[in-house]
Amino acid sequence: MPRDALASAAQLLARAFAADPLFVNVQPSDRMRRGGLPTLFEALLRDAGQRGGVLSTIEGVVAWTPVRSLHANLLEQIRRGYAKVPLHFGLRATYRLQAHDDWCNCRTLAHSSLEATYIHCVGVEPTLTGRGIGSKLMNAALSRIGQSYGLCTLRTEQQRNVRFYEKLGFRCVEQLGVPTTGLSAWFFVREV
Repeated sequence: MPRDALASAAQLLARAFAADPLFVNVQPSDRMRRGGLPTLFEALLRDAGQRGGVLSTIEGVVAWTPVRSLHANLLEQIRRGYAKVPLHFGLRATYRLQAHDDWCNCRTLAHSSLEATYIHCVGVEPTLTGRGIGSKLMNAALSRIGQSYGLCTLRTEQQRNVRFYEKLGFRCVEQLGVPTTGLSAWFFVREV
C-alpha cells in the first residue's frame, strides 16, 4: 500500500473509531485518542498489508491477518511497526489496549484454528454510515479472504454491530465481559 494511501486509510479508521467504546475506555482523553489512533491504525494497516490483506476505498477500510499472527511478543510488535504507538496514544492506554487484545485473542483462538483469518477492523467514513458501504466492503473482503482461508473470525465491542455481522453470515459464538477493561466483547466465526 503506498505511503499516502496508508496514511489516508489510517486517518479514515481514526475518524471511524474515535468514539469506539474500546478506544474511549483505554484512552479517555479525546485529544490523546484522536492524536494516537492514526499512528495505531497506520501500524495495523502496514502489518495487515504484509501478513494478510487490506481493502481500502475513499469510503471505508477492512483489514485482516492470519489468526496465527495475533500473538506477537514485544520485539515482534516493534518489528511490525507498533513502536511509535505508545508515544502518540499514551503508554498506559497502549498497555490497557494490549491487555484487552491479548485476552480477546485467546478467546478468538479458542473458536478458530491457526489456519483461520482474523478481521481486525471494518471502518466506514463516519459521514457515510448507513448506506451499505460496510456490507459491500465486507463482502468484497470475504471474497478475497475465501481464496486463501476457510474460516474467518472477528470480534466487536459494540452491541449495535452484532446484527450487522450476523447479516453477513457470521455466527456469534461467545459474548463475554473482558476482565481487563470491563467491556463486553462479541466473538464471531464464518466459513468462507
